[in-house]
Amino acid sequence: MSTVGTSYNTLADIMAATTPEGSVERDIADRTARTNELLQYLPWRRGNKTDGNQVVQRVKLPTVGYIKYNKAPTKSKGGRIQIEDRVGVMKNFSDVDVELANAEVDPAGYRREEDMCFMEAYNQQFADDAIYGTEAGSPEKFNGLAVKYAAPNTTRNNYGYYMINGGGSGSDNTSIWLVSLGMDGVHGLYGKNGVAGITMKDHGKVWGPDADGNDMQWYRSEIRWEVGIQVRRPGAAVRICNIDKSNLTGQSSAADLSVLIQRAIGLLEPGQGKPVFLCNRTTKTWLRIQASKETTLGLHDVQDTFGKPIPAIDGIPVLQHDALTNAEATIAGTFQSDI
Repeated sequence: MSTVGTSYNTLADIMAATTPEGSVERDIADRTARTNELLQYLPWRRGNKTDGNQVVQRVKLPTVGYIKYNKAPTKSKGGRIQIEDRVGVMKNFSDVDVELANAEVDPAGYRREEDMCFMEAYNQQFADDAIYGTEAGSPEKFNGLAVKYAAPNTTRNNYGYYMINGGGSGSDNTSIWLVSLGMDGVHGLYGKNGVAGITMKDHGKVWGPDADGNDMQWYRSEIRWEVGIQVRRPGAAVRICNIDKSNLTGQSSAADLSVLIQRAIGLLEPGQGKPVFLCNRTTKTWLRIQASKETTLGLHDVQDTFGKPIPAIDGIPVLQHDALTNAEATIAGTFQSDI
């Protein structure tokens, strides 16, 4: 089946991106753009394996005590486990018909604009997989945060211990995440032999098949990104789950975001990085609405490292992450009751 017009650019695509003067439009109003501010702040680490990073976690301390005369000390030892987080590789080719591009006043500009489309698509894909990515059924991917913090647990230093129930039900829930960004907390990953960030390689003119399998010439850009995410210690992130979107927007039995957020701050283990909140547009809006009605939420704007004003709670920035869906299923189980 021919894929012209879906996989390949047509003259109509070029015309749609052309100014009245005949050049490629640079100021494009992008209706596909999303706000995923985590990508601006997430630190990245080179893994110690070609396909990820292996970390040793201490999970048990030795038993200690006082000696008794004529009795040997009790023997004991600590316990360790190895965890490994994998990376996935996104790679695509941005192909433009040589004849079609050369018919444009600015062929190079048109190619750059096409390449930028892929970069936005990569950003959105990683933003989604950083939360919901799973190797189950998709071994080429990596596990996101929601895979680790998927089921509540009442034992400290298990991932599920750092989960708070927002009280929602049904399948229209969302989550707020409190994560410590840093090398000892939550960070991005790339492989031992990889490079950080999106790489682009201009292959120039190449021969390749068209939609019907016939050879023709294309301008080709190779776009590649090696990505993963790692939580070095379970206490480096807290998930407030089961926040019912319809209850929130309908202001009926709505989650008390002030209480939930203060509980999350109290639950986060200290000293593992720079803490930030992650929430989607809906939750961020209702944070502001609830803050306008109750001053205990303590929401106010601060300047981030780039000098941009950004809302913060108790000095912790609130980042908008549109990849967080409002369609999470209810997470059941026994949540910790320490905080």
